Amino acid sequence: MAARAARKILKEREILQAASSTETPKQHQSGSESESEEVEAPFAARKPNAFEMLMAAGDDGQEEEEEEQEQAQPVQVQKAENSSKKKQKKKNKKKKEKEETAEVDDFSDFERALKEVDDKFGKAEEAQQPLQQQQLQPKEHKRGILDIDLKLLDADAEMRKLFGSKIMQEAQAELRGKRNMNVRRRQLAAGFDGKTYLVKPREQWPRIPSKVGISMNMLQAPSKVSDPEQVPGYFEFGFSPAYSEIQMMFQQCVNTHDPGTINNLLNAYPFHIDALLQCSEVAKHNGDINTAAEYIERALFVFERAFHPLFNMALANSILPYSYAENRAFFLALSRHIGFVSRKGCWRTCLELSKLLFSLDPEDPLGALQMMDWFAIKAGERSWVKRCWQEWGGDQGAIEGLPNWSFSIALAEFEEEIDLKNENHEVSTKRLEEAMKQYPEMVPLLLTKLTLTDPTVTNSSLFSANTSSSTNDESIVKSTEAIRLLLQLYVDRCHHLWKEPTALAWFRSTATRLATTTSSKDAELESFEQKRNSMYPVGLQLNVSRHIYVSDFAHLVPFLPEEARALPLNAFDPMPPPAEEGDDEGGNDESGGVMGWIMQRLQQLVGADRQAAAEEDETDEDEDVDDTVD
Repeated sequence: MAARAARKILKEREILQAASSTETPKQHQSGSESESEEVEAPFAARKPNAFEMLMAAGDDGQEEEEEEQEQAQPVQVQKAENSSKKKQKKKNKKKKEKEETAEVDDFSDFERALKEVDDKFGKAEEAQQPLQQQQLQPKEHKRGILDIDLKLLDADAEMRKLFGSKIMQEAQAELRGKRNMNVRRRQLAAGFDGKTYLVKPREQWPRIPSKVGISMNMLQAPSKVSDPEQVPGYFEFGFSPAYSEIQMMFQQCVNTHDPGTINNLLNAYPFHIDALLQCSEVAKHNGDINTAAEYIERALFVFERAFHPLFNMALANSILPYSYAENRAFFLALSRHIGFVSRKGCWRTCLELSKLLFSLDPEDPLGALQMMDWFAIKAGERSWVKRCWQEWGGDQGAIEGLPNWSFSIALAEFEEEIDLKNENHEVSTKRLEEAMKQYPEMVPLLLTKLTLTDPTVTNSSLFSANTSSSTNDESIVKSTEAIRLLLQLYVDRCHHLWKEPTALAWFRSTATRLATTTSSKDAELESFEQKRNSMYPVGLQLNVSRHIYVSDFAHLVPFLPEEARALPLNAFDPMPPPAEEGDDEGGNDESGGVMGWIMQRLQQLVGADRQAAAEEDETDEDEDVDDTVD
């Protein structure tokens, strides 16, 4: 038994040495047939086991035959697998060669056909080159002049760019203080996790109901971007019956002339739009600017949640007619929001918001054109001002009656020339001279606002003329007063733009040169005077008067036309437009505006009660008659 175990160990050692060596199998054929088979299949060798040495029994030949059979079986399987793999490789190789020859034949046939076409009709590559270049170039959608970048509507993001995110987070943490951690969870449960662009919800806001009662209806669908003819869409806000009842309660609170009643109504219904607008004005007059701004943000948040899916703020193709009383609150909230954002110095956000305000109604009901140029200059968007002047036909006189644009385009050209290090200032000086000739009263008004005196300028015939005092024509007087009020508005708002030393020196030198070289009988001055006298023959427009009132220029309100001051000056709907024939949405009579709608609703309710009471009386009389007959 020991001899058999020793022979077995020697065989296994020889197999392991043959497997580890790098010699070929032919150099090891000196052994027996079984040994050569074991070299060819070394993986069939078994590791030595001490228990087998001790427990081995039986004949040596029998064990050797059994071992040879066990070793020969995996070797035969391995040979069969190798032969099958070789056959499969040969088949794949033949198949691949056939495919390559087929591709070569197809490619040669394609080249042959293409050559025939080229010989017959000319080079196809040259004919298709412009089309290929056109396909490679991406189709760029030219942004409209009033298109809005929704990312730029976030005033907090602009403040983070100006002051840094760390400072803003610390300031917000101080304002927020220690609040309950469940506030945010309640807000998310109430639907505060939606994406909004105009304002972001605040943690201290009350819980908003799932349905406030305000929705947006589509009157006309807007055209698609791919349509050849672009048609804007028309929308309007609508109130639910429950919200209409709250509106009637609000009007009753307004009639009491007690701000406390409106405040109590707002506590009960914290997302009522008109109550938010009214309480915002009360808080602003009391000096609480943060609370006033928060009320306006809450109103805009409610409006944005009610937007129609096709109402797109970014493309400026959605119109909300201001003549609809339900739409006016959105205009008013947006305009006041611009005022609060401008207090933070977020000029680019104000520019985008003013573009949105102007695009909502082509009639510009809140005078967005009076402040868009100012925001653009403050935000450094001088190229946008130049584009507006060019596309709106400023050089052709299309922007007449807007003195702010005439001076803003000159200032934009001047600042751009400074950036380009152009010391001549030919273009900007020419535009400033035209603006001064067209609106000569601007020069003494600005110098007075800046507390500067220049006798050469103020005593000249060009800048001291007063047309209204030398004529009895009422239309000329109204036009002159309107232009003077517009110039005063521009000076009060934008006078600090001209405080820069370079801009002020340029302005004074241009005014001095015109005062000394221009004659009062100049033909160009006479043409400008004729245009100026015919700009506002009926006085200042209502939208500009509304803009002055909403923008908190209280010292200019007494100089507004009497027609505008006679209109209601409610904080939730100031100076409503007059009602047209067959239109119940105006606000100049009892059947127009919010007041008219409420009165009409009350009359309907009272009329229904009276009708019900009359029917009851008739039934009682009929019963009495029947009793007497019986």
